[in-house]
Amino acid sequence: MTTPRQLLDQLERAEREATGPPAQVRAAIWDRVEAELEAGSPGPTLDDAPLVQPAASPAALKLVGVLALVGLVVGLGLVARDRGSASADRVAAPTQAEADPEPPDATLDLGASAAPTRDLDSATSADPSAATAGPETEGAPAEPELAPNPEPGPEPTRPKPAAEPKTLGDEIALMQALSTALAGKDSRRALKLVAEHERDFADGQFVEERMAARARALCQAGRASAGQRAAERFATRWPASIHRAAVESDCGHEKN
Repeated sequence: MTTPRQLLDQLERAEREATGPPAQVRAAIWDRVEAELEAGSPGPTLDDAPLVQPAASPAALKLVGVLALVGLVVGLGLVARDRGSASADRVAAPTQAEADPEPPDATLDLGASAAPTRDLDSATSADPSAATAGPETEGAPAEPELAPNPEPGPEPTRPKPAAEPKTLGDEIALMQALSTALAGKDSRRALKLVAEHERDFADGQFVEERMAARARALCQAGRASAGQRAAERFATRWPASIHRAAVESDCGHEKN
């Protein structure tokens, strides 16, 4: 771990190394300056000099550029030195503050805060009944007793959703299934479908077909007495029905 003292030594070494360009760079710069001075041509004499001063020669311009480069390098070294000094000051300031913490205030009087505690302890030990006296001795009202939570009752039964009304298409599909059962001599299914039609379509469009199917299904099931009574009621109500021949065929009656 780097200590503040080691950090200051590193900054000091960096400051010394950044005061100017290296010796090799300085030697190269002066060699270039001397070469430019030796290569330059002498200026004109006063007798031959024109009234207007001629422009500076290329050699003089190069010399000025070299001198400006030397000044820039030296200036950068001084700036680096100033920055190193400022960094050292910033590091030294918090280090000094941490090394010398302020001592606590010795003028704090703890006697005043300790006195009430001693008085309270002495009063409690002198009269123990005073410490146990609570709101009950002062006539404070007692807390009301909470009523027990009632037990949850059974959940209310939800009404069943109403069945969708049957349509004429439903009635037609039911009658087609009934006709198929009669054609296949399935009397049990036929009687079941007759009861379903009577329940869902009591006053439907196919009451005549339902009564004819009832008589035929009873006769096919071997219930001759019930089948004949159903056939007679059907013939009385619909004497000219197109289903009368099928009823008499299943129930064993000849057509009148």
